[in-house]
Amino acid sequence: MPRRHAVLALVVAICWAVNFVVIEIGLESFPPLLFAALRFGLIALPAVFFVPRPDVRWTVVVAVGLFICVGQFGLLVEITVVARAS
Repeated sequence: MPRRHAVLALVVAICWAVNFVVIEIGLESFPPLLFAALRFGLIALPAVFFVPRPDVRWTVVVAVGLFICVGQFGLLVEITVVARAS
Protein backbone atom coordinates (compact mmCIF):
# COMPACT_ATOMS: atom_id res chain seq x y z
CA MET A 1 0.00 0.00 0.00
CA PRO A 2 1.40 3.42 -0.88
CA ARG A 3 2.38 5.60 2.05
CA ARG A 4 -0.22 8.23 1.05
CA HIS A 5 -3.04 5.68 1.24
CA ALA A 6 -1.87 4.47 4.64
CA VAL A 7 -1.82 8.03 5.96
CA LEU A 8 -5.29 8.70 4.55
CA ALA A 9 -6.58 5.50 6.17
CA LEU A 10 -5.11 6.60 9.49
CA VAL A 11 -6.74 10.02 9.18
CA VAL A 12 -10.12 8.40 8.47
CA ALA A 13 -9.74 6.10 11.49
CA ILE A 14 -8.86 9.02 13.75
CA CYS A 15 -11.78 11.11 12.47
CA TRP A 16 -14.11 8.15 13.02
CA ALA A 17 -12.88 7.68 16.58
CA VAL A 18 -13.09 11.37 17.44
CA ASN A 19 -16.68 11.38 16.17
CA PHE A 20 -17.92 9.59 19.30
CA VAL A 21 -16.10 12.01 21.59
CA VAL A 22 -17.67 14.94 19.75
CA ILE A 23 -21.11 13.33 20.14
CA GLU A 24 -20.62 13.01 23.90
CA ILE A 25 -19.54 16.64 24.22
CA GLY A 26 -22.25 17.95 21.89
CA LEU A 27 -25.05 16.16 23.71
CA GLU A 28 -24.28 18.23 26.79
CA SER A 29 -25.48 21.34 24.92
CA PHE A 30 -28.02 20.22 22.29
CA PRO A 31 -30.93 17.81 21.97
CA PRO A 32 -29.94 14.68 20.03
CA LEU A 33 -31.77 15.21 16.73
CA LEU A 34 -30.87 18.91 16.58
CA PHE A 35 -27.25 18.01 17.20
CA ALA A 36 -27.30 15.44 14.36
CA ALA A 37 -28.87 18.01 12.02
CA LEU A 38 -26.28 20.65 12.97
CA ARG A 39 -23.40 18.25 12.35
CA PHE A 40 -24.62 17.37 8.89
CA GLY A 41 -25.47 20.97 8.08
CA LEU A 42 -21.95 22.07 8.98
CA ILE A 43 -20.49 19.36 6.75
CA ALA A 44 -22.90 19.93 3.87
CA LEU A 45 -22.14 23.63 3.59
CA PRO A 46 -18.50 23.28 2.46
CA ALA A 47 -19.31 20.10 0.51
CA VAL A 48 -21.57 22.15 -1.78
CA PHE A 49 -18.45 23.84 -3.15
CA PHE A 50 -16.38 20.67 -3.69
CA VAL A 51 -18.82 17.90 -4.65
CA PRO A 52 -20.24 18.06 -8.18
CA ARG A 53 -23.99 18.43 -8.57
CA PRO A 54 -25.72 15.07 -9.19
CA ASP A 55 -28.02 14.58 -12.19
CA VAL A 56 -31.18 14.30 -10.06
CA ARG A 57 -33.67 16.81 -8.69
CA TRP A 58 -32.70 18.64 -5.50
CA THR A 59 -35.77 17.27 -3.74
CA VAL A 60 -34.35 13.75 -4.14
CA VAL A 61 -30.98 14.85 -2.78
CA VAL A 62 -32.60 16.54 0.24
CA ALA A 63 -34.86 13.54 0.89
CA VAL A 64 -31.93 11.11 0.83
CA GLY A 65 -29.95 13.42 3.12
CA LEU A 66 -32.77 13.68 5.62
CA PHE A 67 -33.75 10.03 5.70
CA ILE A 68 -30.33 8.44 5.57
CA CYS A 69 -27.92 10.92 7.13
CA VAL A 70 -29.93 12.76 9.77
CA GLY A 71 -32.16 9.76 10.41
CA GLN A 72 -29.34 7.26 10.79
CA PHE A 73 -27.04 9.44 12.84
CA GLY A 74 -29.94 10.98 14.73
CA LEU A 75 -30.75 7.47 15.93
CA LEU A 76 -27.08 6.91 16.78
CA VAL A 77 -27.14 10.03 18.95
CA GLU A 78 -30.46 8.98 20.53
CA ILE A 79 -28.97 5.58 21.39
CA THR A 80 -25.96 7.33 22.93
CA VAL A 81 -28.33 9.35 25.15
CA VAL A 82 -30.18 6.22 26.24
CA ALA A 83 -26.91 4.39 26.93
CA ARG A 84 -25.64 7.26 29.07
CA ALA A 85 -28.89 7.31 31.08
CA SER A 86 -28.67 3.64 32.01
